[in-house]
Amino acid sequence: MLVGGAVSYVAGKQAVRTVYWRTANNGRLLKTAKTCMFQGPPKPARSSTAASSVCPAQSHMDLIPKVI
Repeated sequence: MLVGGAVSYVAGKQAVRTVYWRTANNGRLLKTAKTCMFQGPPKPARSSTAASSVCPAQSHMDLIPKVI
């Protein structure tokens, strides 16, 4: 027989934990827990008009002649 239950948010609201208490055949309380993880909010698509897409950052090194 179900005695009670509780629901809580965990992991920065990226998971829901559900806990139920019920009685066993011998009269003892049993705790059953289930954690349901889900993905965070979707990441927005990059804008084609963003400055970073027009002029992508480039990394380069100028060669310095080594004189001995």
